[in-house]
Amino acid sequence: MPSVSDKINEIGFGLYQLHVLLLCGGVVVVEAAGMQTAAALSSAIMQETIRATRPRAPSGAYGAYGTVCAMRAARSALVALPIAVLGFGVWRWRWLGEPGVTRRLASDTDLDIFEGLCAEAATDLGANVSRPFSAFLPERVQQTCREQKPPKGSWLHEGRDWCWVATKRRACYGHHTWREAQQAAFQARAAPATDDTTLEALRRPELCDQPSHGAVLAPAASEQGKVTFRIQRQEAEFWFDRTVAVYVLNLASASTRWERMSSRLKQLGINATRVDGVDVSEGMEQARKEGLVPFDWNFSSAKQRMVRLLRNSSEEAARRYLESYGLGTVGCAAGHLRALWTAAAGASVERRQPLVLILEDDVWLEDDFQLRLRRLLRSEAPCDWQVISLRSQCPYGACVAPQLARIQPDVNEPEEMCRHGVSYGFYAMLYRASSLVQIANALHGAIWNASAPGCLANDVALAAVSDRIRYYAVPSSQVPGFVQHGDGLSVRSELNRKGEAWLDMVLLKKRQSEHKVKGDLAQEAQMLATYLGFALGTLSSGSLGDWAGRRLPILLAYCGMTVSALGLFLTRSYLALCCGFGCFGLFAGLGIPAAFIAVAEVSPSRLRGVLNATMALAFCSGEVWSALGFRLLLPDLVGKSWQSMLLWITIPPVLLLVFAFLSPVSRHDTPYFLAARGQEDLREGMELMARMNGRSAREPAVVQGLSDLVPHHGTQEKAITITEALKTLTSREHMLSVLALSVMFFVKDLAFYGMGAFWPLAWRRTSILGEAKAATELLCTAALGLPGVVVAMLLTFSLPRRAAYSMAATICAAGVYAVHGILDKETAIGVTGVVLYKVFYPTAQMTTFLLPSEVFSTQIRVWSMSIISFCGRMAPLVVPFVMHSSQRLFLFLTMSFFLLASLLVFLFLPETKDQELRSNGVRLEKSKEKGYGAAD
Repeated sequence: MPSVSDKINEIGFGLYQLHVLLLCGGVVVVEAAGMQTAAALSSAIMQETIRATRPRAPSGAYGAYGTVCAMRAARSALVALPIAVLGFGVWRWRWLGEPGVTRRLASDTDLDIFEGLCAEAATDLGANVSRPFSAFLPERVQQTCREQKPPKGSWLHEGRDWCWVATKRRACYGHHTWREAQQAAFQARAAPATDDTTLEALRRPELCDQPSHGAVLAPAASEQGKVTFRIQRQEAEFWFDRTVAVYVLNLASASTRWERMSSRLKQLGINATRVDGVDVSEGMEQARKEGLVPFDWNFSSAKQRMVRLLRNSSEEAARRYLESYGLGTVGCAAGHLRALWTAAAGASVERRQPLVLILEDDVWLEDDFQLRLRRLLRSEAPCDWQVISLRSQCPYGACVAPQLARIQPDVNEPEEMCRHGVSYGFYAMLYRASSLVQIANALHGAIWNASAPGCLANDVALAAVSDRIRYYAVPSSQVPGFVQHGDGLSVRSELNRKGEAWLDMVLLKKRQSEHKVKGDLAQEAQMLATYLGFALGTLSSGSLGDWAGRRLPILLAYCGMTVSALGLFLTRSYLALCCGFGCFGLFAGLGIPAAFIAVAEVSPSRLRGVLNATMALAFCSGEVWSALGFRLLLPDLVGKSWQSMLLWITIPPVLLLVFAFLSPVSRHDTPYFLAARGQEDLREGMELMARMNGRSAREPAVVQGLSDLVPHHGTQEKAITITEALKTLTSREHMLSVLALSVMFFVKDLAFYGMGAFWPLAWRRTSILGEAKAATELLCTAALGLPGVVVAMLLTFSLPRRAAYSMAATICAAGVYAVHGILDKETAIGVTGVVLYKVFYPTAQMTTFLLPSEVFSTQIRVWSMSIISFCGRMAPLVVPFVMHSSQRLFLFLTMSFFLLASLLVFLFLPETKDQELRSNGVRLEKSKEKGYGAAD
């Protein structure tokens, strides 16, 4: 008697199989499109995992200062302990206020005055604590300012003073005094008139907030005055060279700036040391090793906290803030910390110059810089100063001298935003060498404070801790003053834009604002619900597919994904959004196992591998469809029309559902299932296959032979339960096969959902796409999988199953290892790894999907696929945790699992290429003698 496999092989490949491929592949298309869309619309997508934190280590600052001290101690091992004891005693005496500190300060003050580091008669009039406007503004003004319309693009927060916000916006750019800024805000009807009420950003503004105080120093008109002025300048230059160590912070990529700066310093007779800036746009590893960035600080988490603070604000406000808090800002903060530690190391080794000046490479020092600085210190600077900003935009605090203000935290702004919005600029910062370590530690703690992401900007952070640091500044309203800011483009802003620091966060912020999301769990809930639904749907497919046939799960998947996508479009709450994505994942998971089993059960033995590999095209098509939608509707992955993407992904399931009802193949289940269940329409299904493939007209004998396949009524067996399926799968016969396949499914999903985080960085490394839109990168990434489909079809057709999988998995492991090159700036190696992985992953993926249908018998075929696939579905839940721990750990684990799977496939799985599928109904006259699931 002929077997079902014999008749399928005899009928061969044709239109019937194409219909089945289209229907089953359509489930994969919709699933891939939906999952990618869900990921692109969610905060759970790992946009910074390629910059995720490294393994934990102590988070203190281990900069150049610590390195130098360690080397010196190692060279002087015999005296290390006495030095340490002495150093500890000095530290306590100097910083902790031990008895005797008053005498020390008194003697140091006299020495500082003698050396011209501070003024004898200067008094710090602004040492008292910063006071909020609510302490002195009339209640009517306060109420008006709270209730008026916020300025366009403002960060919305309950209780903010919008008059103050409008005034700051006008004061912080250019050379405006605070009075001029408030008057400009008044003319725009955004603040009270200065004649009515003054928003006193600087107390006693008449003392220092005066443009004329920055006038160029000039000699007296007499000849004697000119000679005296020339002598004073020469003395100032000599004093400056003996007293001030100068450092210039400059990125290696900004060589033109360094040339301009070094030329200017040479004109002024100033010797300077260049300090390498920090560019973290290509990874933070080096910055972490130096202690500039803590190992336990997470850039992605910091952005998410920032977005939570902006959740009620407009998209314009989110863009305005988030553009200022990208990788360029991280690098700028780390660069200034490096400069501080480098200067501290130099001061520790040489102990020659008591002052340190750190310049940014885009400033221009005025001709009278040295003389002006000496006069400032000798006649105005209080002796308690630790740091002076020689140009501060919109300084907040109190004027203490004609050119100096004592900086204080802006207590009118919330602490969670780091009192943001005043005392901008780190253009030219003058430090006492003895205070460098304290200031560096204070800045380090403030900048990387996870609860206050607004402190990521180093100037904002220093202003926020100015109640602990004696911080003074020269107002920028004094023109020309000490230094001018260059007119060139901001490198920090450019790196912020290149680093994709805000695009995804703006979209997330909008969705959080619209759906009132609060808390970390809520932010992760969308993708968590999607993945959990996907896992549960996969598990449910086993029961439904082996009980009701392969058709029902596939049709339910189409209907469910269509309804879920439409429901997502109509949802108005975040909870409903999570539930909708969970349902979408549930129905996607429901259809996948049955779809792959159905393709295997209608394919001729010789072509089973090729047709299964063709399903990889469905994965690529789904991703391309989703990316195309983003390119048309949301090219920057930002905007109000994100919900339109949910309508976009409903188009394929609707069309395919219509096709399913029109196609004749949907009238019958697969021949293997019908034979196994002893159903009467087996012959009709096989005759349909023969007619659609054109065999009934050409070869009537083929159809006539189908009558022998009609099963006896006594051969029908009941569907088994999950308990029975698990008992069979954990039996001695199948246990090792299940183990091998579980590892294969796990690494398949681990790589699929984790490796995608590396593709954006790979595009930036190669610069092939230039400044392309984010959706364009998404589209090109999806298209990269197409060559792999061809390779998968060739390998599964020509090689044995185990050899094809082992070869593909081993090459994928090598590719994953080579992807390290992306992280290590070895572009050629990294891109080679990407190519190897993308070309050979579809072979490993499709072979993994194929083997359960060939290893297990018909009655438990869908059960086996769903249970083993369920193990693989744990990978998407594991990936975020591993990636946030270490991207290198993820690459190592993925590589190891690929190698392990390539070994297990040879040890525990049989070779199944071109063999008949296992079924008790293969030869019907033996069905009464063998138990269900027995092999031939």
